[in-house]
Amino acid sequence: MILFFLYLLFEIEEPIIGNIKYPESKLKLDIDKRVVAVLKVKMEVNEEGKVEKFEYISSENIEKDKIDYFFNFFKEQFLNKKIKPMKKDGKPIPCTFIYSFSWILYYPPPEVHYYGRDGKEKKFFLKTIKGKEEEIEVYEKNLEEKAKNLIKSYGLSIFSADRITYFYPLFFKEIKYFHIEIMDFIGHFKKTYNKYLKEEINYEHKIFLFPDKKTLSKFLKEEDFPFWADGLYIGPLKLIFTLLPVEKKYLDVLLHEEAHFLINNLLFENKNMPLFLREGFAENLLYSYKKEIYGKEEMIRWEEYKKILKKEKNKKEILVYLFFFDPEGEKSEKETKRFYAFSWAFLEFISKEENFSNFIIEMKKEGFSKEIFENNFGNWEKIEKKFREFIKNY
Repeated sequence: MILFFLYLLFEIEEPIIGNIKYPESKLKLDIDKRVVAVLKVKMEVNEEGKVEKFEYISSENIEKDKIDYFFNFFKEQFLNKKIKPMKKDGKPIPCTFIYSFSWILYYPPPEVHYYGRDGKEKKFFLKTIKGKEEEIEVYEKNLEEKAKNLIKSYGLSIFSADRITYFYPLFFKEIKYFHIEIMDFIGHFKKTYNKYLKEEINYEHKIFLFPDKKTLSKFLKEEDFPFWADGLYIGPLKLIFTLLPVEKKYLDVLLHEEAHFLINNLLFENKNMPLFLREGFAENLLYSYKKEIYGKEEMIRWEEYKKILKKEKNKKEILVYLFFFDPEGEKSEKETKRFYAFSWAFLEFISKEENFSNFIIEMKKEGFSKEIFENNFGNWEKIEKKFREFIKNY
């Protein structure tokens, strides 16, 4: 009622911003599912319409290390430039107002599903807000304590070697054997990617081994992670949560999560990368390791992948499917295996392309982008066509 009364007293015209240039989207595919990025700013405008101040307030769905880029993108367009000023009774007046720029991104921010979705505090301070380091440390300690407490009911043991710390149930006596396996796997990683790695590498990270699937699922569900998973890796925190490797398939899961640490942290240094490429790199490293160390008898996992690929070789829009696979909610084993099969096969495919080495070097510097991908492998239509031909071999 008061607002209505003010409009009766004064005729107010809000400032008008026109001809906004927006950042080019990362990926141009004809799809329905998209993510909207939002950047909220405060502008001070004089009576002539000149923008005298342009200040950051907040953002949504923008990766932490990209906020400054997008803020400066809009700041260059408007600071000290003119817009149509606010008017009162037809006369221009100075004003301060808040404006939200929003535009479409074509794939979700990487790893957002793996940082927790229980409120903005968890989801956004790690990737989208200029968060405080102490907040991240508190979150990390809370996660560790919750995991320890769940394992503690079985008796908690701790073993450290080669800058890796394991937390596991007291009854598990084979930890040193599995540490040797981890070190062999790290050795295979170094041999595979040695030319891209720094001379001094920090292998420090923590591995939490849960006694059974029920206990792991309880932890994942309470922290709002994909509770159907057998393992989880959180990049910036260097934490792995998975099951005791008492069966061969759980040893594969442990090595797969270890591959994420090696690939994401040590090779690409936590640069931006779509989920399917992260999973593809992890499965590719595990595949080459198993093939070299154990031979055909340990390749059951990938034989299953090949059967899936053979059955679904005519699947339409494979790249769209890979970019927009959503790990949220409960997933069937069939559904997850299909995604991993295509992710692994796609990495196998591009690893045989001439520019694969250059692709790694450029991603290591800048993270994933449409430009880097197309410059090395060709446009999306060409890649899709070649990949279809590639998987026919399975």
